[in-house]
Amino acid sequence: MPVPSLRSLGLTLLILALPLVAQAQDVAAPPDSSVTSVQLPAPADTYGDASVRALLERARTARTEVAAGLETYEAQMHERVYFGVSGELFRRERGIFDQERVSRIRWSRDGNHVVRWEGARVDIPIAGLSSQGDSAAGLGAFLVESLSGRDPDDVDGEDDDPALPPPLAYDAGSDRLSFGADWALNPLADSAVHHYRFESGDTLTISLPGTDRRVVLAEVRVVPRRSEFRLVSASLWFDLETAGLVRAGYRPARPFDLELDGPDDGDSPPGFLRPIRAEIRYVTVDHGLYDLEFWIPRRFAFEGEARVAAFARFPITIEWTVGDVAPNARTALIPDEIPEGWILREAEIEREGEEARTVTVLVPTAAELASSPELTPSRAPAGSAFNRSELAELEATLERLAPPGVFPRIRLAYGTQEGLTRYNRVEGFSAGVAAYVPLPARLELRAEARYGFADREPGGELRLLRGPENRREELAVFRRLDSSTEWARPEGLAASLSAALWGSDYTPFHRSWGAEAVVKRSSRPASAALRLFAERHDAVQRETHAHLSRLWNDHDFPENPTADEGSWVGAAFDFRWQAGSDPRGLRGFGALRMEAAGGASEYGRGWLSAGLTVPLFRRWSGAVEGGFGTSVGDLPGQRQFYPGGPALFRGSHAGQISGESFWFGRAEAGPGLPLFRLVGFVDALAVGPRDAFWDLDPAVAVGAGFSLLDGMFRVDLSRNVRGTDSWQVFLYLDGLF
Repeated sequence: MPVPSLRSLGLTLLILALPLVAQAQDVAAPPDSSVTSVQLPAPADTYGDASVRALLERARTARTEVAAGLETYEAQMHERVYFGVSGELFRRERGIFDQERVSRIRWSRDGNHVVRWEGARVDIPIAGLSSQGDSAAGLGAFLVESLSGRDPDDVDGEDDDPALPPPLAYDAGSDRLSFGADWALNPLADSAVHHYRFESGDTLTISLPGTDRRVVLAEVRVVPRRSEFRLVSASLWFDLETAGLVRAGYRPARPFDLELDGPDDGDSPPGFLRPIRAEIRYVTVDHGLYDLEFWIPRRFAFEGEARVAAFARFPITIEWTVGDVAPNARTALIPDEIPEGWILREAEIEREGEEARTVTVLVPTAAELASSPELTPSRAPAGSAFNRSELAELEATLERLAPPGVFPRIRLAYGTQEGLTRYNRVEGFSAGVAAYVPLPARLELRAEARYGFADREPGGELRLLRGPENRREELAVFRRLDSSTEWARPEGLAASLSAALWGSDYTPFHRSWGAEAVVKRSSRPASAALRLFAERHDAVQRETHAHLSRLWNDHDFPENPTADEGSWVGAAFDFRWQAGSDPRGLRGFGALRMEAAGGASEYGRGWLSAGLTVPLFRRWSGAVEGGFGTSVGDLPGQRQFYPGGPALFRGSHAGQISGESFWFGRAEAGPGLPLFRLVGFVDALAVGPRDAFWDLDPAVAVGAGFSLLDGMFRVDLSRNVRGTDSWQVFLYLDGLF
């Protein structure tokens, strides 16, 4: 059943955000033989030198001892959590969940902690809902329930744990780094020597202002012995005087893979949703020195991303900062008289192997939480507790410490996974199988074999992969059927079903074989890819008319446009950017593509587009997008522009019109929330020779439709009023809004 698996994907993302902050709230080891606590002599290669061994031995002792003299501290904690969806199919990212919480906390050595929540909000941008809105009473109730740990009307909810800020769950003495229901082995655990190697890193000297004292920090770099998700690469910084951990950065030894690491319950999502993976890019926690004596956690950052097949990515970030820290202070966090509507919760929490501790939580009303002056404006971009250079340096360090292999065994992909089964007018039914073979130095080889049953042509590739998804390098040799347009994805399940059921296949194809090198870089605001290629192109013809609707009509697949045959060497560059994820504010997005090649002919081509969504009045919103493309040189037929389809012009399909240049523009407006919105639109597209670019006569289409989840799903009915004078129905992903 796919539903439990997809639900577990979302839960996996959230529990992966907890690691290494709340350190092991469960001391009992789960039944897993991959990480053992058996006390055996440390392997000879455990320590890089004697100094790192001595430091770690001191650190293992110090980690069970909270700083002498620190009985308690109070502070204000500010936390922000963001969860979104993006991917290759989407021109911009949608925000799914955005939460901000502010609390006053008291940590105590005796384990009796206090949390007084001062402000909180929850936004669901993709649906246009916010706990700060009058119409979102349900979200306000959700906040109160989550912060108190129970339904305010449930007087018997004594067994539920109250929601604690990360610092209050911190347990430096544990052998486990918590991943929610899962866990990783702490590099400072007694048994860690059998699973990690330790190397000396950099040193840092800090001069304390107003004194002649200097604090010397030493880095220990942790290298996992195996490529397991439950092991981590780490950069740990210790105060040489006390051997206390003052700064840490972690990253799992490899990405989470649902097929390898998920529950073995027999449930798995359908093939077109696989593989499902989650990658934690970094988890870092930093301490501050207070009263020139006590190291106390002051900031934390997490960034990760889950991926569903090749079409959807789910980025998640969590950050918290602790400020206004007062060591050994006790103020009246809990007033003698609790205001009406507030919830006071006191719970005794017991865990195996630990003494019981008491946590007191005080939660104001939903209205007071939402109106707190401590909150930042919900439309403001989330600021970072760390600057980008710090995080980039940490990512590079953790990547160097990763074990040599990515995944531990050969993995196969087949069926509807990765577009390996498809249907089109050239290949007919085409099936393939791919194998991922792990290699040393964190390299991976992807080998694919494919056969088309209509054209009877084999295809395949050998692709060498290196690096994580956001910093990927690829080198490949291939023979494949390629699309000649950037605005169609014939390998997708939707295109194959449309072709097989209704004979709707307008994608222009050509066959190519050769070699390519690809470099990809992606981040939240922008992504870029550079492709160097040397390849030969051959023309292909329509090879089948078979589709289901021929049972009641004589509709044939259209002929495939003729490609110019020859060999070319060149380069292509793709760049995408976006700004904003809140549909209540301005959001921008754009794309740039450039390509140049020489060989059988010399040519250059490129196109640029940009768009904007904007709130209008009341619950009306609008969106505009425009762009143009042109070319130089002797452009082969397969490198002409084939614009069209829902991504550009809803008056025709991509592949029906071609030319050496084009321009387009479109506008939409409609009432409603992003959850569901009615939309009216007008599109214009002009395609033709480049020497007549300014004289091109555009086709115009008008229509209406409805949008779900901020345009993530769209259904549009359009009529081409200048051109073919035809009606079109489009069901697609990624509308303008």
